[in-house]
Amino acid sequence: MNIREKVNKINIVLLMVGIALLLFSPISTGNILIPERKNEVPERQEITFILGDDFNTKNPFYFNTELFYRFNEKGKTDLVITHCRSLSEVQDYLINNSPKNNQAWGLINLVSHGNQYTGLSVKVSPKGKRANTKRVREGIEDKTLSGLPENIIDQKTHIKLHGCGIGNNSEFLEIMKSAFSNNLSSPKLTASNHFEYYVSNGNNTQEINMFLAKYWIVNFKKGYQPNDRILARKFANKYPDANINWKQALQSQSGSKTGDVFNYTFTIPVKWVFRYDCKDSVPQLDTKSSRLNWVKQNQKIIEDLKKLDIPPEKFNWWMRNIYVKNEDGTKTPALWVKGYCTSLCVLKLLPEEENTMFSFPTIYRSNHYVQYW
Repeated sequence: MNIREKVNKINIVLLMVGIALLLFSPISTGNILIPERKNEVPERQEITFILGDDFNTKNPFYFNTELFYRFNEKGKTDLVITHCRSLSEVQDYLINNSPKNNQAWGLINLVSHGNQYTGLSVKVSPKGKRANTKRVREGIEDKTLSGLPENIIDQKTHIKLHGCGIGNNSEFLEIMKSAFSNNLSSPKLTASNHFEYYVSNGNNTQEINMFLAKYWIVNFKKGYQPNDRILARKFANKYPDANINWKQALQSQSGSKTGDVFNYTFTIPVKWVFRYDCKDSVPQLDTKSSRLNWVKQNQKIIEDLKKLDIPPEKFNWWMRNIYVKNEDGTKTPALWVKGYCTSLCVLKLLPEEENTMFSFPTIYRSNHYVQYW
């Protein structure tokens, strides 16, 4: 074999080695090293449900939250759904629209007005009533809320309830967790024990920021709001250690930056229907004092009000003698009882490093969030 043939053979071997290196080795492009492809698990998708409509232009809660979860860098999710108005509709949507990456949902935001006393304002079902502990439990029992299969939620799914102070109602959180679980696994469910406040940037009305707000509450009968001087004294007596200018807070209805103090008012309704054997047994309660005295002696009402931690004197009571229809079509005399309490909250927006915190704590209860695993 001459020298030329040897050189050709060496060149062929080198060419084959080069081809093998190209086929089976990472590719270097300039200073960028492209690694070998591996079977990567796709990232879980995130979804937000905006569960209401704004009826008060002074409080555009749903408008602002929709912008926040669509565009805010810290809050935006893959999908924002705005047409569901009940928990059963949320479940139907999730069941019929599973994530396209074959992973259960990573994050499910449920955004609704609400408070620690009466739960969320979103209905349990389209023709039902607002979601409180009792009604969600009834929805689970009658299969209105049927839970979610494991391809929709699993133990790595995180459901966040976005309402004001919902995290302070542990009984409600527990039943909501049950409503969105299945036989094999349960999601992590969290809610803030502060108020959530969404407000536009002063320079750009489309740029929405989310603040957590610490709050202090004074309750009084609906329609009997004291003047600001008396209210300021009530706050000072109830919260002697709070470093708040109560008079200033009562004169402002909105905030926009850390440390701002202002007030917000909402109504707490309560209702019962008591059946009686005959019409003559239904009490006649025509005066305010007789209605209040009757309420104070009713064990069922007092037990329910203790759960709210609001005494009966803080409600304006309305009662009416009615008839209720039985399952067999007959009617039974009854007493319709409804009370209305007004809660006036003073809010203080928390510092910036805390106000957009969406990485929830890994402990059961923290300064800002309550968590159910």
